[in-house]
Amino acid sequence: MGLEVVVKDVLERGHEEANRIKREGTDEAAGIIAAAENKAREILKERREQAVLQIERRKNREISSANLEVKRASSM
Repeated sequence: MGLEVVVKDVLERGHEEANRIKREGTDEAAGIIAAAENKAREILKERREQAVLQIERRKNREISSANLEVKRASSM
């Protein structure tokens, strides 16, 4: 009976340790995922800002090109 108590105690501690390790792993994974999501949001925001700037530049070029065309057409 004494051996059974020891075995039971060892198994119980083993399960507790396994559960603790699983919780730590889950917490660490959640932290990594949260950091990755934040980084992805930063990258997305930066890309959107870059896209807006490119659109503005392209729009300005088109307007300048159209104005130049109008000037050429009215000079003839």
